[in-house]
Amino acid sequence: MQGILFDLGNTLIRVRGSVGLVYANWAKNYDLTFDPQVLDQRFNRAFKDIPKVDFSTTTDWEACERDWWRKVVIQTLGTEFAHFDQGFDELYGLFAQAIVWECYPEVIRVLESLTQQGVRLGVVSNFDARLIPLLAGLKLDHYFSVVVHSTQVGYAKPHPQIFQIALERMGTLPVQTLHIGDSWTEDVLGAQALGINALWLNRKGGHLERQPQIQNLDQIVTGACER
Repeated sequence: MQGILFDLGNTLIRVRGSVGLVYANWAKNYDLTFDPQVLDQRFNRAFKDIPKVDFSTTTDWEACERDWWRKVVIQTLGTEFAHFDQGFDELYGLFAQAIVWECYPEVIRVLESLTQQGVRLGVVSNFDARLIPLLAGLKLDHYFSVVVHSTQVGYAKPHPQIFQIALERMGTLPVQTLHIGDSWTEDVLGAQALGINALWLNRKGGHLERQPQIQNLDQIVTGACER
């Protein structure tokens, strides 16, 4: 492969501890006490249930993303509170900082190896504008010649246009490109619809009927250029 595109969240990086733990620790600044496990359950439900941003209805994509996250926070906490606007701004900014995130153990060595093999690397993510400072904070930005996120281009995976934009910026054809991500629908089916080779990163196991899949990014290093 001449180019490899990666999803970001839960593919290259993950939240330290859990989202619920981050929320609970942040809430202490406002004298609020929450059970991190309860917050995790509420967050997962909110993330799934709140309708995703319809980029076709507006051109202010970043404001819409921010408003969507505000709804997620309110549903996760179960309430608003005094100085909520200030608190939300702090929490929203917190997730742009490397301190909240960590790379999966194999990520740096895999990116280093692929770079040494001469493979062009990129990120295609439904993350928002916080992606750019986050990559820099995690010292990952120099690995990627292309970074495309939904708030930047007004399309979200699995929409083919977000992949098309990444291909154009990378300068590779679909058959020369591999996309890897943790979502079967958004990453695998979305990329394949445009003719891009795709691998499902299935770190949790199960669903062996879904192919092709890998359990660890180390599996893509050997012979990456010849695939």
